Amino acid sequence: MNKKQRRIIIACIVTILFMLTFPPFHLPRTTFFNENLGYGFIFSPPEYEDYNKIGSININLLLAQWIGVCIVTALSYHLFKDE
Repeated sequence: MNKKQRRIIIACIVTILFMLTFPPFHLPRTTFFNENLGYGFIFSPPEYEDYNKIGSININLLLAQWIGVCIVTALSYHLFKDE
């Protein structure tokens, strides 16, 4: 592993930790409809104004974002490999 690859891995870890600290929130209302509440600090989730309910973490979106970061990291890591 060279210096650029090490920086790419560190950037990936920092990005994933930041995404975990400020995850996407939503309020499930029905089977097919979720109210998006945006992003917020994990220990103070946003509230939905009309119903005074606290949102929950949108795990599907968070995992999709993590997979995207990992794919970009893997491509970048491979791009900067030693030959």
